[in-house]
Amino acid sequence: MREVNNYEVLVSNIGRVHQGTGYFEALGEYGSWVNESKSRHGGRAMGETVTLMKNGEPMREYEPDAQRPVTDLAFDRAKWVAGRIRETLRHRGVYAAVEETMRARRTKGAQAALVAGLVVGAILDPEQNNPVDPALAEMYLRAVCDAQTR
Repeated sequence: MREVNNYEVLVSNIGRVHQGTGYFEALGEYGSWVNESKSRHGGRAMGETVTLMKNGEPMREYEPDAQRPVTDLAFDRAKWVAGRIRETLRHRGVYAAVEETMRARRTKGAQAALVAGLVVGAILDPEQNNPVDPALAEMYLRAVCDAQTR
């Protein structure tokens, strides 16, 4: 039996803002709170340190003084979307996941390819505690390709 990993997201002046067993969900929450920390709109998390923990150990940490490239944040956001679509695939099926992929990608085929690739990566990731049948990965990719060519 595989060990269940526990993930937490901590914001310095707020405390724990997320706790769960899904890596991509935690990574998405982490990215959202990092964006809040970088925000210039005066939210509670503005200018605060954000930490992603795995089983009580820090995996990633954002400190406001240590700037991170915007492209990393965009990729983290894409991974968060992929994790959400993976869960849709797991709970609601291939067509609901494809519909969500098409909404998430905005208008460009390259964005759909990135999100679809990340979804398949999330499906096949051995770190995931809630497995998805790998056969769904092929069905999902075929359906995304069909939707993209319409």
